[in-house]
Amino acid sequence: MTQQNFKEWLIKIDNKKESTADNYSKAINNISKHYSKETKQEIDIYKIEDLNKLISIREKYGLNGEYFEFGNNSNGTNRASINCFYKFIREQKVKAIGNINDIWNIIDEFKFTRKEYPKTKDLQIGLLKYLSKNVGEFNWQEEFSPIEEYKDKVDIFGINETGFKIVIELDTNRADQVAKKFVSRLALFRDDEILYIALCYPPKSSKELKKESSKNQVRKYFKYCESIIECFNENSKSKKYFKAKIL
Repeated sequence: MTQQNFKEWLIKIDNKKESTADNYSKAINNISKHYSKETKQEIDIYKIEDLNKLISIREKYGLNGEYFEFGNNSNGTNRASINCFYKFIREQKVKAIGNINDIWNIIDEFKFTRKEYPKTKDLQIGLLKYLSKNVGEFNWQEEFSPIEEYKDKVDIFGINETGFKIVIELDTNRADQVAKKFVSRLALFRDDEILYIALCYPPKSSKELKKESSKNQVRKYFKYCESIIECFNENSKSKKYFKAKIL
């Protein structure tokens, strides 16, 4: 998130005067410098996407916080600015999450045919182009490695300016593959808010056909994944969302 984004939001959404918005947006840089000095670690608040981290910083500059005196500077401008910045980031995340169904509807409209996408790589490239064109607020890439040491690669990965992530995995109609990918991706992104999408395509060879699960079994595992997500979200601050379909 940039200083200009925040300033525009202050004016258009929070109804601040341009001069006030300018002061608030600059104050975030001052707080970043002060916080970096006090904690002896380089911090740019404009680059923080974790709401819990922002809450912690905001509280430190509150009236009862460790750095309340710095928060009082300029008639409380520093304190007011970090409060507004937290509100700004929170609204951006809520907006992103609120668009999940819209995003899913766009992905659900993607048309798959074996003739057009004879190989899995063709499907991956085709879907990536489709997403880049139709869900442009996300930056998309293929073969993304969330943790290098594990060497796991996500088939298609998207992230927007708020840090919200979309993970898409492409597999044959096999319940064991759906379960394997789901468990590993949930672990790899355990601290992130993500939309996880499982897309299963029909087998392209007789060998794959022998290993294929029935569509009903695959759909049953989709339900299992949804139930696990619900349980996970009851005890986690980083919400997860799950969508799936058989192409």
